[in-house]
Amino acid sequence: QLWRWREMLIEAVPLTIGFALLTVLSKVDVLMLGRMDTFDSVGLYTVGYKFADLLSMVASTVVGPVTTLLVATWPAQSEQFRQRTRGAAMLLAVLGAAATAAFWPTADGVLALLYGERFAEGADASRMLVAGSALSMLTELGLMVLVATGRHRVYPWVALAALSANVAMNLVLIPRMSFEGAALATVLTEAVMVVAI
Repeated sequence: QLWRWREMLIEAVPLTIGFALLTVLSKVDVLMLGRMDTFDSVGLYTVGYKFADLLSMVASTVVGPVTTLLVATWPAQSEQFRQRTRGAAMLLAVLGAAATAAFWPTADGVLALLYGERFAEGADASRMLVAGSALSMLTELGLMVLVATGRHRVYPWVALAALSANVAMNLVLIPRMSFEGAALATVLTEAVMVVAI
C-alpha cells in the first residue's frame, strides 16, 4: 500500500522541516554567543536553559494527549475541539505563568545554590529564558492545533521567519548585551512565534 506511505510523507515533510528549523532556532543563540562573545558567557547563559527545558517537558506532557483529542474531534465536533483547545491553552498559560512567577524572584538564589555564586550573574538571562519557554508552551499547542486541522504546512514558514528574526536580533543584541542580549532575543522570538502560530 504505497499510497499510504506517500500520504504520510506528504504530511510529515512540512513538520520535519519545521521541527528542524525549530531545533536550529533553539541552539543558534548559543552558537552565535560562542562566536561573538566568550565561552564564559556561554556557560552562564546555558545554565538558564536547564530551567527552561523543564517547562518544555511539561508542555510535551500536556500537549501529547490533547493532540489525540483534537484530531478525534476535528472537524465533526468543532465545539468540543474549541473547548479542548481553550482548556489546554488555559492550563499551559497558568503553568507557564506560575513557573515564571515562582522563578523570577528566586533565580539568583537558585542559581547560587545549585551552581555556585559565580553563576548567579546569569540570573537575568535565566529569567528571560524561562519566560520564553513559558511562551513556547503555547506555541507547541498552537502547532498541534494546526496539525489537527490540516494546516501544518504553515509551520515551516513561521519557523523560518522566527529563525531569521532570532539571528538578526542576536547579531544586534549580543555585541551590546552579551548573553542577556541572547536571552532577550529568545524571548522576543518566542513572543513573535506564539502570535504567528
